[in-house]
Amino acid sequence: MKQDRRNALKQLTAAGLGLALTGKVSTALAQTNIKPAFGSRAALANSVWFNGALFSVLADKKTTGGSYALMEVRIRQGFEAPPHVHNGEDEIFFIQEGEVTFTSGNVVTEAKVGDHVFQPKGVPHSFKLKTPTARMLVIFTPGGLEEAYRRLGVPAQQLELPAPPTAAPTPEQLATVAKVFGEYGFVLLPR
Repeated sequence: MKQDRRNALKQLTAAGLGLALTGKVSTALAQTNIKPAFGSRAALANSVWFNGALFSVLADKKTTGGSYALMEVRIRQGFEAPPHVHNGEDEIFFIQEGEVTFTSGNVVTEAKVGDHVFQPKGVPHSFKLKTPTARMLVIFTPGGLEEAYRRLGVPAQQLELPAPPTAAPTPEQLATVAKVFGEYGFVLLPR
Protein backbone atom coordinates (compact mmCIF):
# COMPACT_ATOMS: atom_id res chain seq x y z
CA MET A 1 0.00 0.00 0.00
CA LYS A 2 2.85 2.42 0.92
CA GLN A 3 4.61 1.62 -2.34
CA ASP A 4 1.43 2.28 -4.34
CA ARG A 5 1.03 5.65 -2.61
CA ARG A 6 4.69 6.50 -3.24
CA ASN A 7 4.36 5.61 -6.94
CA ALA A 8 1.17 7.66 -7.26
CA LEU A 9 2.87 10.72 -5.69
CA LYS A 10 5.84 10.32 -8.04
CA GLN A 11 3.52 10.21 -11.03
CA LEU A 12 1.65 13.32 -9.86
CA THR A 13 4.91 15.16 -9.28
CA ALA A 14 6.23 14.13 -12.70
CA ALA A 15 3.03 15.48 -14.26
CA GLY A 16 3.36 18.74 -12.35
CA LEU A 17 0.22 18.12 -10.30
CA GLY A 18 1.96 17.17 -7.08
CA LEU A 19 3.87 20.43 -6.71
CA ALA A 20 1.74 21.67 -3.84
CA LEU A 21 2.14 18.36 -2.01
CA THR A 22 5.92 18.44 -2.31
CA GLY A 23 6.33 22.10 -1.27
CA LYS A 24 8.12 22.98 -4.53
CA VAL A 25 5.51 25.31 -6.04
CA SER A 26 7.64 28.47 -6.22
CA THR A 27 10.68 26.58 -7.57
CA ALA A 28 8.60 24.82 -10.20
CA LEU A 29 6.89 28.07 -11.26
CA ALA A 30 10.26 29.69 -11.79
CA GLN A 31 11.22 26.83 -14.13
CA THR A 32 8.04 26.80 -16.26
CA ASN A 33 5.78 29.16 -18.17
CA ILE A 34 3.13 28.93 -15.46
CA LYS A 35 2.43 32.38 -14.05
CA PRO A 36 1.75 32.75 -10.34
CA ALA A 37 -1.63 34.01 -9.17
CA PHE A 38 -1.84 37.77 -8.77
CA GLY A 39 -4.28 40.58 -8.16
CA SER A 40 -4.21 44.27 -9.02
CA ARG A 41 -6.19 47.48 -8.96
CA ALA A 42 -6.03 50.86 -10.64
CA ALA A 43 -3.18 52.94 -9.23
CA LEU A 44 -1.07 55.85 -10.44
CA ALA A 45 1.81 53.45 -11.10
CA ASN A 46 -0.19 51.54 -13.75
CA SER A 47 -2.29 54.38 -15.22
CA VAL A 48 -1.89 56.76 -18.15
CA TRP A 49 -3.91 59.57 -19.66
CA PHE A 50 -4.42 59.26 -23.39
CA ASN A 51 -6.81 61.13 -25.68
CA GLY A 52 -8.84 62.56 -22.79
CA ALA A 53 -9.28 59.15 -21.10
CA LEU A 54 -7.78 57.28 -18.15
CA PHE A 55 -6.31 53.84 -18.89
CA SER A 56 -5.25 51.67 -15.93
CA VAL A 57 -3.41 48.49 -16.95
CA LEU A 58 -4.48 45.84 -14.43
CA ALA A 59 -2.83 42.89 -16.20
CA ASP A 60 -0.45 42.95 -19.13
CA LYS A 61 1.16 40.52 -21.54
CA LYS A 62 4.11 40.05 -19.20
CA THR A 63 2.08 39.16 -16.08
CA THR A 64 -0.26 36.80 -17.95
CA GLY A 65 2.30 35.00 -20.08
CA GLY A 66 0.81 36.71 -23.12
CA SER A 67 -2.66 35.21 -22.75
CA TYR A 68 -4.50 38.49 -22.13
CA ALA A 69 -4.33 42.11 -21.01
CA LEU A 70 -6.91 43.81 -18.78
CA MET A 71 -7.46 47.55 -18.51
CA GLU A 72 -9.91 49.69 -16.60
CA VAL A 73 -10.87 52.56 -18.90
CA ARG A 74 -12.63 55.77 -17.92
CA ILE A 75 -13.72 57.78 -20.92
CA ARG A 76 -15.86 60.80 -21.73
CA GLN A 77 -18.31 61.35 -24.55
CA GLY A 78 -16.67 62.72 -27.69
CA PHE A 79 -13.32 61.00 -27.07
CA GLU A 80 -14.19 57.45 -28.13
CA ALA A 81 -11.87 55.53 -30.44
CA PRO A 82 -12.63 56.00 -34.13
CA PRO A 83 -13.66 52.95 -36.18
CA HIS A 84 -10.80 50.45 -36.22
CA VAL A 85 -9.80 46.81 -36.68
CA HIS A 86 -7.72 44.62 -34.38
CA ASN A 87 -5.77 42.12 -36.47
CA GLY A 88 -4.07 40.42 -33.55
CA GLU A 89 -6.53 40.20 -30.67
CA ASP A 90 -10.17 39.92 -29.69
CA GLU A 91 -11.51 42.73 -27.50
CA ILE A 92 -14.02 42.27 -24.68
CA PHE A 93 -15.77 45.09 -22.81
CA PHE A 94 -17.53 44.88 -19.43
CA ILE A 95 -19.53 48.02 -18.61
CA GLN A 96 -19.11 49.22 -15.02
CA GLU A 97 -20.64 52.71 -15.34
CA GLY A 98 -22.53 54.45 -18.13
CA GLU A 99 -24.18 53.30 -21.35
CA VAL A 100 -22.39 52.56 -24.61
CA THR A 101 -23.47 51.71 -28.16
CA PHE A 102 -21.08 49.25 -29.85
CA THR A 103 -20.97 48.60 -33.59
CA SER A 104 -19.13 45.51 -34.83
CA GLY A 105 -19.52 45.01 -38.57
CA ASN A 106 -23.31 45.19 -39.03
CA VAL A 107 -24.10 44.24 -35.41
CA VAL A 108 -25.16 47.04 -33.04
CA THR A 109 -25.21 46.33 -29.30
CA GLU A 110 -26.66 48.68 -26.68
CA ALA A 111 -24.73 48.05 -23.45
CA LYS A 112 -25.36 49.29 -19.92
CA VAL A 113 -23.95 48.52 -16.47
CA GLY A 114 -23.34 44.80 -16.06
CA ASP A 115 -23.29 44.02 -19.78
CA HIS A 116 -20.35 42.62 -21.68
CA VAL A 117 -19.63 42.98 -25.39
CA PHE A 118 -17.31 40.83 -27.51
CA GLN A 119 -15.54 42.43 -30.51
CA PRO A 120 -13.77 39.75 -32.63
CA LYS A 121 -10.45 40.44 -34.29
CA GLY A 122 -10.57 41.21 -37.97
CA VAL A 123 -14.01 42.88 -37.77
CA PRO A 124 -14.23 46.69 -38.02
CA HIS A 125 -15.79 48.12 -34.88
CA SER A 126 -16.33 51.27 -32.83
CA PHE A 127 -18.35 52.51 -29.87
CA LYS A 128 -20.14 55.69 -28.79
CA LEU A 129 -21.06 56.73 -25.26
CA LYS A 130 -24.74 57.43 -24.63
CA THR A 131 -23.90 58.95 -21.23
CA PRO A 132 -21.42 61.78 -20.52
CA THR A 133 -18.86 59.31 -19.14
CA ALA A 134 -18.36 55.57 -18.86
CA ARG A 135 -16.10 53.15 -17.02
CA MET A 136 -15.32 49.79 -18.59
CA LEU A 137 -13.07 46.81 -18.11
CA VAL A 138 -11.42 46.04 -21.45
CA ILE A 139 -9.74 42.70 -22.15
CA PHE A 140 -7.42 42.03 -25.10
CA THR A 141 -6.71 38.40 -25.85
CA PRO A 142 -3.92 37.73 -26.44
CA GLY A 143 -2.24 40.59 -24.60
CA GLY A 144 0.17 43.13 -26.04
CA LEU A 145 -1.91 46.06 -27.30
CA GLU A 146 -1.85 47.63 -23.82
CA GLU A 147 1.75 48.65 -24.60
CA ALA A 148 0.53 51.06 -27.29
CA TYR A 149 -1.52 52.94 -24.68
CA ARG A 150 1.49 53.08 -22.36
CA ARG A 151 3.70 54.39 -25.16
CA LEU A 152 1.23 57.04 -26.34
CA GLY A 153 -0.10 58.14 -22.95
CA VAL A 154 1.38 60.27 -20.20
CA PRO A 155 1.53 59.15 -16.56
CA ALA A 156 -1.80 59.91 -14.88
CA GLN A 157 -1.56 62.54 -12.14
CA GLN A 158 -4.73 61.28 -10.44
CA LEU A 159 -7.18 58.42 -10.95
CA GLU A 160 -9.70 60.72 -12.61
CA LEU A 161 -10.36 61.74 -16.17
CA PRO A 162 -7.85 64.33 -17.35
CA ALA A 163 -9.00 67.72 -18.57
CA PRO A 164 -10.26 67.39 -22.12
CA PRO A 165 -7.76 68.39 -24.80
CA THR A 166 -8.16 72.05 -25.75
CA ALA A 167 -7.18 71.57 -29.39
CA ALA A 168 -7.66 68.92 -32.02
CA PRO A 169 -4.66 66.63 -32.59
CA THR A 170 -2.23 67.81 -35.24
CA PRO A 171 -1.65 65.72 -38.38
CA GLU A 172 1.75 64.76 -36.92
CA GLN A 173 0.15 63.54 -33.69
CA LEU A 174 -2.43 61.55 -35.61
CA ALA A 175 0.33 60.00 -37.74
CA THR A 176 2.22 58.99 -34.59
CA VAL A 177 -0.89 57.40 -33.07
CA ALA A 178 -1.61 55.49 -36.30
CA LYS A 179 2.02 54.35 -36.53
CA VAL A 180 2.25 53.12 -32.92
CA PHE A 181 -1.11 51.33 -33.01
CA GLY A 182 -0.20 49.92 -36.44
CA GLU A 183 2.85 48.24 -34.89
CA TYR A 184 0.37 46.17 -32.84
CA GLY A 185 -1.93 45.31 -35.76
CA PHE A 186 -4.52 47.93 -34.73
CA VAL A 187 -5.64 49.78 -37.85
CA LEU A 188 -7.56 53.07 -37.64
CA LEU A 189 -10.29 53.37 -40.28
CA PRO A 190 -11.76 56.53 -41.82
CA ARG A 191 -14.82 57.91 -39.99
